Amino acid sequence: MIKKSLIINGLKGGSLIFAAMALIACTSGNSDAWPKMEADELWVELEESKQSDVISNDNLAASTGTPILSRYPPKPITVSLIDIQVTLDEMDRDLPHFKDQIKNSLEKFANAAPEDKALYWRGVELEKSRLNGRIGELRHIEYQIVANPEASGERERARILLSRAEAIIPGQPDVLTLALLQSSESATNGASNDGGFQFDNQMVVSANQYASEAGLEILQKGGSAVDAAIAVEMVLSLVEPQSSGIGGGGFMLHFDPNSSEGNQLAFYDGRETAPMAAGPDLFKELTDQQDYTRLEAVFGGRSVGTPGVLAMLKMAHEKHGILPWVELFEPAIRLAEDGFIVSPRLEEYITIDTLLMKIPDARDYFYDENGEPLKAGHLLKNPKQAAVLRRIAVEGIDAFYKGDLAEKIVDAVQNAPFNPGLLSLSDLENYKPKKREVLCGPFRIYKVCSISSPSSGGSTTIAALGMLKEYDLGEMEPHSATAYHLMLEAEKLAYADRNQFSADSDYVYVPIRGMINEDYLAERAKLIDPLKAMGKAEHGNPPTDRVTPIALGEDASLEIPSTTHFVILDKWGHAVSMTATVESMFGSRIMVEGFMLNNEMTDFSLVPEVDGKPVNNRVQGGKRPRSSMSPTITFDAQNRPVLLVGSPGGSNIIDYVTQTIINVFDWDMNIQDAINQPHVLNKNGPTFVEIYTDAEALIEPLRAMGHEVKAVKLMSGLHGIRIKYPTDNQRTLEGGADPRREGYVAQ
Repeated sequence: MIKKSLIINGLKGGSLIFAAMALIACTSGNSDAWPKMEADELWVELEESKQSDVISNDNLAASTGTPILSRYPPKPITVSLIDIQVTLDEMDRDLPHFKDQIKNSLEKFANAAPEDKALYWRGVELEKSRLNGRIGELRHIEYQIVANPEASGERERARILLSRAEAIIPGQPDVLTLALLQSSESATNGASNDGGFQFDNQMVVSANQYASEAGLEILQKGGSAVDAAIAVEMVLSLVEPQSSGIGGGGFMLHFDPNSSEGNQLAFYDGRETAPMAAGPDLFKELTDQQDYTRLEAVFGGRSVGTPGVLAMLKMAHEKHGILPWVELFEPAIRLAEDGFIVSPRLEEYITIDTLLMKIPDARDYFYDENGEPLKAGHLLKNPKQAAVLRRIAVEGIDAFYKGDLAEKIVDAVQNAPFNPGLLSLSDLENYKPKKREVLCGPFRIYKVCSISSPSSGGSTTIAALGMLKEYDLGEMEPHSATAYHLMLEAEKLAYADRNQFSADSDYVYVPIRGMINEDYLAERAKLIDPLKAMGKAEHGNPPTDRVTPIALGEDASLEIPSTTHFVILDKWGHAVSMTATVESMFGSRIMVEGFMLNNEMTDFSLVPEVDGKPVNNRVQGGKRPRSSMSPTITFDAQNRPVLLVGSPGGSNIIDYVTQTIINVFDWDMNIQDAINQPHVLNKNGPTFVEIYTDAEALIEPLRAMGHEVKAVKLMSGLHGIRIKYPTDNQRTLEGGADPRREGYVAQ
């Protein structure tokens, strides 16, 4: 499969037809090489006629030793060496040009009048950013061919080109000159950019190259991390409709280095809300049927919640934005009108989905005139969504939440051909995003911070890490069965509490502070036997000011793994870690004016009580459903951000993020290697190991310790930035994008 970096570069050069044909040709026969999301039986329902991806463990080769995992994937990535060679030739050709451009911009900066130096230094930064983009491509090529035995020459050539490119990058001006530049730019731009210290690098990592480059475009125009986040999510709404969009919701964790320490972190909640007319029996008509399938709850209007991502982004922009709101929509509008290339992953999802074809607007958009799914390489335009985005850009979010567009959304939900829903005009008009509490907990010498209710992600991640405090994983063999056993047991205990208590704390009591209390976690950790699995963990009794214990039933929600995550770091040090979703792939499958509506109501428990005890995460009008999204920022002892990370993946998200943090800090991996590692996880049930990776070698050692183990395909979408500080006024950035999806690092 040809990598997106090669395709998009081809498009930039005008080779549209050739690039599209190349993409189609290179995807044939190998389009299903990436893992599908199948650790959940729901996906077996989805692919009714397809073989389950939960493979019988008895048929897998087992190892009796304590294996160490290799990087994911274990087999060489299929990529044309001819394409690699062409790209390397282009790099070789372009490097002298980059060198001349940077030299010229430095000369202009040196010769500029003092009052103009800030302007000319921005020209230097622009050239550096362009070169950094090519350096990112070289590093991606290194990864593509790392395991290819036939690519030794290409690997050596990429290494040499990378060394040449890095040698071209100029250093920062001396401290005095830099201070003058910052003072000058602060006077020019005013207080909106905080007038703080500026680094000479910035980065965007998202699930799609179009989106990452849109975010970088905004940063290069002088925008903030929040400005870039808005551009990224608008593009993802267009090019990754199976995962997120303006018809869905999201959570943003934002860091502002220029605020006082207690106010540097902000959690913006744009989670969808239940229609006010909805109640605990919303899905009773379905669950009362003897042979119902859970997928039936997803499809149609009944599962649609009030979208929140636009309102949340507007709230964040009012606090942290620099560029005008209208400018942030330009990249997405341009793509929607001019067209974008359908990716292999989008083709795959259209192909395997059995429901899109049943909704007329979705059928007209995602299938050709013969009813065939659109293929990778197809140039797809979306003039309807372009018109919607233009209105939101010019008129503000009222264009979405009020008026004729709101009426169309409500009509599509209430008159859906399947499972008509309850969403009303007043639900849209009265939607309010929220700024909520940030949760932090210690891990080794670091502080891990994430989001609170209505997500369970932050508390469960912090709890799992907190229970590992007494175990020095760094001294153990990385990814050994012994180390994984401890991680899995901590995850079981954390998930047991999460499954019992987590919900929207605006509506029900959630002992969230007690769930991450250090003394409580130390007591829970005593339940871990270093040599033997505990089986299914019982929930604990977190410290609470309640007089009587909380009697609750265990949650029964779906939490389907189709979401997106991106991370952004701007030159002022503002950071965004954001996860967004429409819940299932393509959400409810209802399409309105070119965008998908969510099915977030199935993140509530389908049943309101179990054994006569109420479920915290039951449906209530206006309530936000529980989530597992875990946008995370980790800080060092000097309170500097050192890791931004998050992932899609339904209830697996928590484990993906937890284990990536361990990979980075306990085993000192760079962020890309940390993301690449095969997954081994537990959600207080069977242990899942990622099939077709070296993780399979852990099956027998873990079984011997009492774990029930299944090999499955696990579809994370981890995206992260690791930050290091060689000096106080200098930082280096490592970007990582999950090879299981189509992520891209732009810098």
